[in-house]
Amino acid sequence: MAKSFDSWTAAWFIACMAFAAHIYDEALHGTFGFYSDLERMMVNVMPSIQVMPFNFHVWLFNLTGTMVVLFALTPLVRAHHVLMVPASYLFATFLTANASMHLILAMLRQQAVTGSITAPIMLVAGLLLFVSTTRQMRPTGPKQG
Repeated sequence: MAKSFDSWTAAWFIACMAFAAHIYDEALHGTFGFYSDLERMMVNVMPSIQVMPFNFHVWLFNLTGTMVVLFALTPLVRAHHVLMVPASYLFATFLTANASMHLILAMLRQQAVTGSITAPIMLVAGLLLFVSTTRQMRPTGPKQG
């Protein structure tokens, strides 16, 4: 009998959806301008470092591929595969850190920045994934004492 769609699987799927929305937000609002500026700054500060020029199409292709892989891993989360526990923690860490950086940057600039629209959603999704993965790890045997 197949396992039910539990809170861990739901949290993973919600995290994937939040990440997909964030990619769309960044693509729609010109994240490539930020990375191009960052690239120019790094070259000016450290001219000896060779930085590949930012290419929007490569960025979008790589993130879309990552998103497809994450969605494809959902059945492994549903099956409670042991490798999905560290994967869930890594994904939750990425979502939480990325969202936090977008929100902090928006507060420092006192204006919305690329990706800050979906950052709160990603932050909540990352925290939800942390909580549901941790709950998944609790022993489920009978209470003692």
